[in-house]
Amino acid sequence: MNTSSQSSAGLGIRLTGDQPFSVVTQQSWKGNGETARHLPVEAWGTSYYSMNFYQDRFGTSMDRKHRPSQILIVAAYDGTEVTYTPTVDTEGGIIASVGKGTSVTVRLNRAETYLILSKIDTALYRDNTTDLSGTLITSNLPPTGSFASAAHFVRNNVHDVMYPNSLAGTSFITLPCRYTTTRVVGQGSVEYGIEDDRGDVVRIIGLEDGTIVKTKRQDGSALLTKFNLNKGVTRYEPALEVATYWVSKLTREPKVTQRLKQACLCCKWYLHLCLLMEWTTSSALCSKQPISIRFHLMAEPSFKLLARPFGSLVEQSTVTFER
Repeated sequence: MNTSSQSSAGLGIRLTGDQPFSVVTQQSWKGNGETARHLPVEAWGTSYYSMNFYQDRFGTSMDRKHRPSQILIVAAYDGTEVTYTPTVDTEGGIIASVGKGTSVTVRLNRAETYLILSKIDTALYRDNTTDLSGTLITSNLPPTGSFASAAHFVRNNVHDVMYPNSLAGTSFITLPCRYTTTRVVGQGSVEYGIEDDRGDVVRIIGLEDGTIVKTKRQDGSALLTKFNLNKGVTRYEPALEVATYWVSKLTREPKVTQRLKQACLCCKWYLHLCLLMEWTTSSALCSKQPISIRFHLMAEPSFKLLARPFGSLVEQSTVTFER
């Protein structure tokens, strides 16, 4: 991919097929890994708000390395004009640094990629003021993009594909990652910059002013107002450990992502959540071998899971669900 901020390069890869297929990218190194599920070009949009994380650092006091928040934009068509308005100052590259709240337009051709990096301030690592989240990206033709935050192979090596604003919704359900019995949480490891390793991080961004986000927990308690968001404003729940229903009032549509805290050194996964109206009755899973596969599902209590590896029914098991 691109290595310089605000630079374009012909590094896109186009995949086509004579039958429907899906595309997932994966990165892995030593103790960390991350995947992203890509949308077909038909699902791309012309308006996005990015969801990122803050600038981070790793290393000893004698050799600190800082890693910025970042966005990568990909064009599907020649003559794609992309306008972006960063929420923090950018690093600058072929063109000068773009200031917070300043709009810049770039022209991309088919399969060209464009990288945006936040400007590094060594005094503000793991500070929300260095977060590119909420950066508005619009275009005349549908581009797509991915966002990332990277520090070290033990923390914050996260990336995912941006969903267009047209795929936002008003109701979501988040399910906490299920840990094994060997997972010890709540220890905190300041040495690695991990102050809280409990639960998952859920981030929400408003698409309109006056977006009121409410939640309901598993105990059936009444809806509680969680956030009051304006356009492009993002908030997050830092350590959510229970299944939660999220709903947006006044028909304002937010976007929701969930970051899963994993492993002893807090490796993380980042994923976009589907709104409830997009839930499905069937899905396919692809994984490397050998691997222990765990499903965490939510549905009606009578639902049964059918596993069909490569089309052959090998197991039918009743799944316990959270409601």
